[in-house]
Amino acid sequence: MSRRQTMPARADNVTIDSATRAVVATLQAEQSTLVAAMLTRLAEEIAEFDVAVRPELADPVRRSCVANLTAALAVVTGDRAPPDTLPTETLAETRVAIWTGITMSALAQNYRVCHSVLWEQYMVVAEESGFPPDVATGVLRHGWRCLFAYSDRVVRLASEEYERERERALHSSDERRAAYVREVLRGGWVDPEQLGYDLERCHLAVIASGVDTEKSLKLLSRTLECSLLAVEVDDELQRWAWLGRPSSHGQVLAAARQVTEAEQVRLAFGTPLSGPEGFRESKRQAELAARVGQRTGEPLTFYADVALEALALADEPAARRFMERELGELATPSPRTTILRTTLLAYLEAAQNASSAAAALGVHDRTVSYRLRGIAEALGAPIAVRSAELSLALRIHRVLDS
Repeated sequence: MSRRQTMPARADNVTIDSATRAVVATLQAEQSTLVAAMLTRLAEEIAEFDVAVRPELADPVRRSCVANLTAALAVVTGDRAPPDTLPTETLAETRVAIWTGITMSALAQNYRVCHSVLWEQYMVVAEESGFPPDVATGVLRHGWRCLFAYSDRVVRLASEEYERERERALHSSDERRAAYVREVLRGGWVDPEQLGYDLERCHLAVIASGVDTEKSLKLLSRTLECSLLAVEVDDELQRWAWLGRPSSHGQVLAAARQVTEAEQVRLAFGTPLSGPEGFRESKRQAELAARVGQRTGEPLTFYADVALEALALADEPAARRFMERELGELATPSPRTTILRTTLLAYLEAAQNASSAAAALGVHDRTVSYRLRGIAEALGAPIAVRSAELSLALRIHRVLDS
């Protein structure tokens, strides 16, 4: 729907209220574009909120942007009073910000940047609407009052929540341990006795999310007979953990499968690395793996298996354009293209051996040969010409359109 279609028809009796609602309806229809613009501006203007560098913020920040955008526009139309409490999504964002060491000043700047994006687009839509000058002026004045009042209220409420959460953290032994962990993640030094964990050993970071993550992580460490350092991250049932002196990958895989089959939990692993820097890097890898796992719905994700997908998600729009360009017709959703994509991926993973692909798929060799001809026709070129690009595009498709 074009912007013109969302605007009321020109009439001498158009009111400021009806015009305001038309502007808000247009902005609501453009929500995904507005949120994408907010995330881009945040990454450009606030280093702490660059989700490509800090993937653990990606989902909380996005959800908070959507919630605040929805609430702010409801205030503009008068359908909702200015908030006395933060949206649930913004509460979660505030708590994750504390866990990741983001200052209150950076958090406040985050809200102001998002407000700026919304206000700038509000002005553009109002000015392009074709309303009578007095009505357009009234729409802008009303929007300015409501949106700026909403932004100021959110910053104040977030500041109060930030201080409450920080105070709570200082009065809990678990929270003190979490504070020590955050200090290590920021690059600081912590006495191993205070942390209760040896930072010089080899570490395997795990991000656990779901029901009773603490029980699941303890079961995992007991099965592998290794030490465990775990901290609760937020109220969304997520924990960061490190396994000290991890076992072989095969043993970790078997134990992790046992845990995910027994418990309602999702586990994402980094790679085993040593020392304080390994502690930090393995955790960054686990976060990237967790982001992919959340998109695919897989209960178990290892960074080593999804490093390319994780890299692609750092710039999701560019990854999607690459995938659609490489796959062409095969990127469209249909039962036929699903079969062809599955066949093509099996063929590429089998080093372009049709017999091996057929065995992996459980079909006859002739079936695979027939499908490969259809794939080449859909691509408009032989598969071997861009096999590496096609393999990556299929992996990206699996994540983005899971």
